Amino acid sequence: MTFSLSTNIDNIHFDDFHYIVTSNARRVLGTILSDYYTGIHCFSLVGTYGTGKSSFLAALERDLLQNSKIIFDNKGQLNNYRKFKCINIVGDYNSLSNLLSEKLESETPSSKELFSILEQVLDDHKKRNEFVLLVIDEFGKVLEHAANHNPEKELYFLQQLAEFVNHQKRDNILLITTLHQNFGAYSKKLNEQQRNEWEKVKGRLKEIVFSEPVEQLLHLA
Repeated sequence: MTFSLSTNIDNIHFDDFHYIVTSNARRVLGTILSDYYTGIHCFSLVGTYGTGKSSFLAALERDLLQNSKIIFDNKGQLNNYRKFKCINIVGDYNSLSNLLSEKLESETPSSKELFSILEQVLDDHKKRNEFVLLVIDEFGKVLEHAANHNPEKELYFLQQLAEFVNHQKRDNILLITTLHQNFGAYSKKLNEQQRNEWEKVKGRLKEIVFSEPVEQLLHLA
């Protein structure tokens, strides 16, 4: 068994991936599943570097795709879907619309066109009875870029994406992002009006604290 300080969800090899399930991981997954049924489909996992957010997502993805039942024993909790598709985006200092367009293998279209493409992708997966997990790891880099480059436009796109995912008619998608600090911390450079808009968009994604107790980290070490 090898150990790594970080996990890249975009190129992980599940055969070499070992995950130790903790009470924190169970709590986070339980929150996501219970909130999904209340209509919340967008989440941000907030925790300092090295607490295992990316590894948690990799373990969840493996369970969804391979039914390995390490962290998630699918008993129909996600609207009885039994097949899954994972779309992974590793955050970069770039526009979220550009990163999403690249992942969907389309030229950067207008926002309206991009959401039409995403809706078609979801419809295609739904016809195959597949649930889509959309993950944006290292989401803080995207927010830092947004704060420094046309924050109004970038935030509006994020708001549109969250509202798109949270729409009640879309029952086969979850959006999960990861942050090293809370959403609002990335807006310090903005003026008061922009920070107010930032807080409004923040409310579209439920923040879940992802922190392993010190005792648990010592035990794992």
